[in-house]
Amino acid sequence: MPNSVAITIGAVLALVGTIIAYVLIIPEKRKAGLNKFLLFLHDTFTFKKLLLETVLRAMYVFSTIFCVCAGFFLLFAGTRFYGYNWYGSGSSFQSSALSGLALMGLGPVVVRLTYEGLMLFILLVKNTIEINKKMSSSDE
Repeated sequence: MPNSVAITIGAVLALVGTIIAYVLIIPEKRKAGLNKFLLFLHDTFTFKKLLLETVLRAMYVFSTIFCVCAGFFLLFAGTRFYGYNWYGSGSSFQSSALSGLALMGLGPVVVRLTYEGLMLFILLVKNTIEINKKMSSSDE
């Protein structure tokens, strides 16, 4: 199957899926009759549930564990050079222990600061949504 045919079929199916979602899942009046999975889709499509927060938390845990594990293995790694050096011919070894210590020590700190900065925006949006819900319920 040519790429253009595959893309066209995908676009047509996406259009059909969008129409079905707008008719059956997204309207608020249909929310009460939805099962658990369709209710999840409803909250996702209407941005009542933010997936980015969960994705960022998983990426934070992965990044922190990666920094510690990679730093630990860098403690014992290095590069061996063959050829001529200052002392004549032979081989020399360059250790990466300092890089490993720096990655183990500073890596998790930098990762934490980066993800805290990203989470600030998500928490700001969540708090704004909560305030809007409280204000709309007090108006009624």
